[in-house]
Amino acid sequence: MEFFAAPNFCQSCIDASTSESPGGTYTLNGVGTVIYGNSAKCPDCFSVVRKKWFCIIYIPIIPLGTYRIKAVTASRYLGRKIKKAG
Repeated sequence: MEFFAAPNFCQSCIDASTSESPGGTYTLNGVGTVIYGNSAKCPDCFSVVRKKWFCIIYIPIIPLGTYRIKAVTASRYLGRKIKKAG
């Protein structure tokens, strides 16, 4: 429901991120990429900060990036890579 209330990222989230998408995620037998986390929810566009990981047996091993994510449906999302500080 939040996606329909705010279908796009707000200007402050756009300013704090790049247009780089996290791309898709895929696992086979617990090996692949996943997006974990749920922090820093934006009060304007309802996006949250999550990390993309490479996992083995569903255990996050290598971080691949930090993104601001908006859920579109249960299995689809929009994302923007968060700019590095400094």
